[in-house]
Amino acid sequence: MGQFTLLIAALLASTTLIQCGEYDFTVEVPPGKFQCFFQPVDLAKHKTLEVDYQVIDGGDLNINFMILHGANILKQDQLKVDGSHRIELNQPGDYQVCFDNSFSYQFEKGCVL
Repeated sequence: MGQFTLLIAALLASTTLIQCGEYDFTVEVPPGKFQCFFQPVDLAKHKTLEVDYQVIDGGDLNINFMILHGANILKQDQLKVDGSHRIELNQPGDYQVCFDNSFSYQFEKGCVL
C-alpha cells in the first residue's frame, strides 16, 4: 500500500463564560512518532477544554491519544478510531493534545485537529 495516511478529524475548543474558541487543524504523524500540540489556558478566559477526534482515513483507522498538563495524563485513549473528552480546567498553563503513532513502523498518519 506504500505510504499510509490516517486522517483524524478533531475539534479542539476552549469554552468559557467569557470567551469561546474553536480550532481545526490537519497534521501528519509519521510512523513511529509521537506529536503534541499545545493549548495555552488562562483561567480568567477558559473554563473547559473539549477535544473531539475521529480517524477518517487509512490502515486500521486507529491512533493513541492523550491530553496532558505538565507530566500529568488527564485523558488517554489507546488504539481508538475516535474520541471525545471534556476537561474542567482548574490550573493555568499549556495543555498538550498528543497523538501517538509509535506502534506503526510503516504508515504515516494524517490527523485533523
